Amino acid sequence: MSHTASPAPRTKWQRWLLAGLIAGTLILGFWGNCRHAQESPHQHSTGHDPASPPAPNLWSVGYHTLQFLLLHGTHLAEPVPWQLQWGRWLGACFLFVLGVAAFVKFFRDEILFYCLRRPWLRFRWLRLRWLRLPWLHSWLHSWLHFWKRKHVVICGLGDLGMRLAIDARKDTFVVAIEKQKSTAIELARDLGILVIEGDACEVEILKRAALDQCESLFVACPDDATNAAIATRAGGLIPREPRLDSPVICRLLVHEAEMRHLLKREKVFEWGSGAAGPHPNYRVHFNDLDLPDTAVRQALRMFPLDIQPILRDSDETRVHVVVVGGGPIGYAMVVHAARFGHFANETPARRIRITLVDAEATARVEKFKKRWDKWEEFCELIALDLDHSSPDFIARLKEYLQPVSPGDPDGPDELQTVVLCLETAESVPEYVTSENDDKNWRLGLELTNLTNQGRRQLLTYQSTRNGFAALLSTNTTENPRRLHPFGMIEDLHSQSVLLKESEYQLARAIHERYVKHHGGDSWESLSEDIQESNRHAADHALVKLRALGYHQAPLKPDQSRIESFSDPEKLLVAKMEHKRWCAERWLADWKYGPQTIKEKKIHKDLVPWEELPEKEQRKDFEQIEALPEILFAIGRGIYR
Repeated sequence: MSHTASPAPRTKWQRWLLAGLIAGTLILGFWGNCRHAQESPHQHSTGHDPASPPAPNLWSVGYHTLQFLLLHGTHLAEPVPWQLQWGRWLGACFLFVLGVAAFVKFFRDEILFYCLRRPWLRFRWLRLRWLRLPWLHSWLHSWLHFWKRKHVVICGLGDLGMRLAIDARKDTFVVAIEKQKSTAIELARDLGILVIEGDACEVEILKRAALDQCESLFVACPDDATNAAIATRAGGLIPREPRLDSPVICRLLVHEAEMRHLLKREKVFEWGSGAAGPHPNYRVHFNDLDLPDTAVRQALRMFPLDIQPILRDSDETRVHVVVVGGGPIGYAMVVHAARFGHFANETPARRIRITLVDAEATARVEKFKKRWDKWEEFCELIALDLDHSSPDFIARLKEYLQPVSPGDPDGPDELQTVVLCLETAESVPEYVTSENDDKNWRLGLELTNLTNQGRRQLLTYQSTRNGFAALLSTNTTENPRRLHPFGMIEDLHSQSVLLKESEYQLARAIHERYVKHHGGDSWESLSEDIQESNRHAADHALVKLRALGYHQAPLKPDQSRIESFSDPEKLLVAKMEHKRWCAERWLADWKYGPQTIKEKKIHKDLVPWEELPEKEQRKDFEQIEALPEILFAIGRGIYR
């Protein structure tokens, strides 16, 4: 079931303005005409007593009043009452406002298209931010943003594209391209979005969107092949001459994980490879619109795998992630758990354990291990072949999950996260069905009666908050059963979430400090993979702080923050960081070699901590030492 994006609330100030002008014109005009009819010299010259003038002819007064709305009225002798003057002027204002509204309604797109290709008409100096009042109509809001030099282009007004357009128009001017005749086009126009009707695969249609002047391009059509074609032709329209500002970023939606991995690995969108090098003004990012990846990343930030603190090497607790479902969400959960599951007590015997539960679990696990031959070095991956449609599925799953308590002599000491992500629409993961929600919800309720819920959490994948997810809370204290929803469409389909803006600040700060001390490229010049690596480091920083018994939060003036770590703490966290970095590199298809060759994804530091040169170990120490300073610079502190 596709969930249609809900439009932003529309104000009715235009209608109220026109209604007020009409009412003012009629009331003041009628009043003024009556007074003028009584006070005019013509009435006095007919022999009536000035002290008691005759009543005016109401039919004539009403007719002359209605003429004000057409900017037409009889010539009136002076003096004219003030009510009549105001009524005539309000009638003129009504006709003027009505004419402007009609002009904007019928010629808005033509004006915007003309200005879009002529940046000098946009008055870049004009910043009328003080006019952003709640009562302004949405199209006026977009006009104010249009005066900025940059704009955002969105190809495809489907569920994802429409939500992105609605979210983006809050901060910038949006141009959308859609070829299917649908209500989404009219809805977008009502919200102040400039819509180009046509096929975005056609070069002429893309040219009309002024790609060479846009800030970013979102390609979010339902078909992967169509998206790839759009991204390719868009890159051909971007000039290769040096730009004074940042390059155009194309956020490309590729539904199929294997295809996305292949396109990234082969670098098919780096035009002009060889002597010319990659396109200097155009970048294609795959991860920003990877919806399963975003859903899992968000879930692990809200519900960490280390449910209870794993503080030191002596802790015998082991983290166990049970993923029920082998679709795109399950795939992303397995990869992220392997990437981030590195804790203070990690040893070969206490590596994170990941169990994949699916009808074809063994085949899927073998596929994982074939793709990443170093898998066993950083996690233990187990296959449990269970078909969720079989009658004994729940009973067998409960039997597998039951022993998690250290008091159980037959069971391991585990912190268990059970992820319920049964999916039927594997090819297009953002179009999930209520049937999936129902299955995951029912399964979650069945598992909540297992013992030792204090050491187990259940995460159920739900497509929307307007369903079973409304019955659950993401707050652990308000949800003692630890059954939490994640992946809701309302939480994912926004720029701030998809572009990882909450992680961007810390990741950028970590990179900028590294560049300051060791040199390197600026953040804007980094490839998508390196930016993503910095975001992974920022994510895992929270795991490291929990390993030391700390947490990060906005600065608290009434509470002292941690400004430095002890040497044993630095050593512990530095080892955690190196293990995380190695797992991330292996999962990004890097290999070990005696010399680092970045172009071939070969790195000499993919070795155990004990074999790492002291100079490289020092880099991990420096990153940990700088963490309090980095967090303080972005307005956050470390507290016990």
